[in-house]
Amino acid sequence: MRYISKFLIVLIVLLTFFSISFSQSSGSISGKVIFGGNSRPLSGASVKILPINRTATADNDGRYEFTGVPAGRYTVIAHYGGFEDATRVIVLVEGGNGSVDLSLTLTGVKEQVTVTATGDKQAAFVKGY
Repeated sequence: MRYISKFLIVLIVLLTFFSISFSQSSGSISGKVIFGGNSRPLSGASVKILPINRTATADNDGRYEFTGVPAGRYTVIAHYGGFEDATRVIVLVEGGNGSVDLSLTLTGVKEQVTVTATGDKQAAFVKGY
């Protein structure tokens, strides 16, 4: 009975050791989102990593962080209303920490104009005004 107890203790220790050493360690991806025009931080910008589809929000300093990210290739996308989205690709090694800074630029003004016609001649300007 004594040998069985020692064997079980040794077996549990070995299994614990192997499960820890063979488990994949995860890393992190962090960075800063800034306005490209003046390099000021964009607080509240939304940052997403694909393909794991996780989202973070930039803090007051424009910083964001994703923890517990397994090794792999990721696309990091920053979005902020009125700005063009910025995209970068990063390859994260096992247990590594990656840094991705993103610079956003203003979008152009886009307006849609619809022109209709009735088929009747009308003056564009009326005299007297």
